Amino acid sequence: MEMGEAAADLFSRVAAFAKHVATIGVGLERTTSAYNNAGANRSGIASPTMWPVLNMGRVPKRTFFRRAGGPRYHKLIARIAPIETVQPERGQVLTISVMRLGRLAKVSLKNLTDPLAAPPPARNMRKRARVFKAIAASLAIVVLVAAVFHFSGDALLNRFLRPKLERAFSAHLPGSSLHLGAFRYDFWSNRLGCDSVAMTRTDGAPASAGLISATGVHWGRLLVGKPNPAQIFSSAQLEVTDLSAVLAEYRVRCGHLRISVPDSEIAAQALTLQLVMSDEAFFASAPFRRVRYQLAVASCSLRGVGFAELLNGQAYRARSVELAGPVFESLVNRDKPRRPLTESPPMPHEALAAITRPFRIDRLTITDGLIKYAARRFEGAEPGVLKFSAVQISAKEIANAAAGGQAIGLLAEGRLMDAGTMIVQMRIPVAPSTLAFQYSGKLSAMDLTRLDGYMDGSGRIQIRSGSASEALFDIDVVGGHAHGALRGVYRDLQVTVVDPDTGSERGVTNRVATILTNQLKVRNENTPDKAGALKAGKVDYARKPEETFLQFAWLALRTGVMDLISLQAGPIP
Repeated sequence: MEMGEAAADLFSRVAAFAKHVATIGVGLERTTSAYNNAGANRSGIASPTMWPVLNMGRVPKRTFFRRAGGPRYHKLIARIAPIETVQPERGQVLTISVMRLGRLAKVSLKNLTDPLAAPPPARNMRKRARVFKAIAASLAIVVLVAAVFHFSGDALLNRFLRPKLERAFSAHLPGSSLHLGAFRYDFWSNRLGCDSVAMTRTDGAPASAGLISATGVHWGRLLVGKPNPAQIFSSAQLEVTDLSAVLAEYRVRCGHLRISVPDSEIAAQALTLQLVMSDEAFFASAPFRRVRYQLAVASCSLRGVGFAELLNGQAYRARSVELAGPVFESLVNRDKPRRPLTESPPMPHEALAAITRPFRIDRLTITDGLIKYAARRFEGAEPGVLKFSAVQISAKEIANAAAGGQAIGLLAEGRLMDAGTMIVQMRIPVAPSTLAFQYSGKLSAMDLTRLDGYMDGSGRIQIRSGSASEALFDIDVVGGHAHGALRGVYRDLQVTVVDPDTGSERGVTNRVATILTNQLKVRNENTPDKAGALKAGKVDYARKPEETFLQFAWLALRTGVMDLISLQAGPIP
């Protein structure tokens, strides 16, 4: 039998088999003809592909029924009827009943072709094959790279990359050194870690860090084209533990630092600033008066950070800065003369003007703070301490002129010597030609003898007795000169004059001075008279070039205090 006759006979039997297929369940809702639209239906309904059976000359590797875009292959169940030989004619319509997922439908096969007719073009098949091969190759490459980094990436980083980084750092900064701990890289999470970092700068100052972890960095952008920091780190997160660095005579520490670019947040825990030497060594290192600072912050958070502008060096912006539990201390040795003035400390408006790019913090919040200002008469002496506890500070619109800043608004509250509540409000213009600002506040009732904690170690007088009912002040500063008034009600104020060098009240001179001061110089009480009038202390003070902003504000207020408690016979010692 020739090939054509055999194919025709087989075709007749297949056609008869298809005609007598019993109902196999609920079938297709919609189908297209097997010849004209084979594989064209993408609505999730299975399309029977009949032409590979009808054209027996070339039979592709396809299933009789194939999925056409659905989520999974449809399971077909058929009940087979006895096969009868039928000779279909050209153009005859053949109907088959099939069952699919509980639905009954009929499939019409139109325009049946001769058995030896050529199959439809295989262009789509070749295109799909190329796409499949490309996808498979890409996946293979990704899996291969992942496997390499997973099993041997750490070794590559530690053997080749780490030494190059250390040498590059030393070459860029001669006299410095960098020692990196073991690198670890997780390909699947894109996490790069380093066990430790130890660095020595050119001036010999050390810096170190514990575990460092970076995720979300687009490492590929570092190798392709011109690196853009904002794009490279757009999804980056950095965590550092046990960060430490020596700056001049102070050491800065941070227990944990987290930077998240997607969250626009910087968070630091356990921040400290401390001397690297003792107080005595610090004061002995210079022949002039010095101020020692110390700072500890439980936590600090910056939210709404503009990382895109920051990484590109365009601006410095943050929606809020929050400090929780800060403790600030300062100590000055008054037994030495002041240092000759070489440069005046910058005032707030000068510090903001020195920032050339836009700088803005919408809100600064400090909660549960502690401020200690201490002064001592001589080496080894117990210093006098002026303390503000339970400090709450809120500042708004901290911005320079480049960022559209106009004036900083500040509200501060704290407990003075744990005895009276003090509230201060300030308004500080950011771009005046000279120093100008305004501040006011009030002090609640308190026992004035509690101020001896500061007066004993730093002042010429001590307070033996006295109580204040209330104090109010309002001060304007224009051109670096403060003017204003202090009003207060107090009773039974008695003081003791002490030796300015030793702090002792013994000696005839001190005793006489004490008597004269209490009788002739100190106003022992200030209460409303019969007409309700009350003496007010006059604030009149010009800033000295060596004074800081807070020193100037306090000294200006002190002139009002001294004027309020003084008689006209002369100034208080």
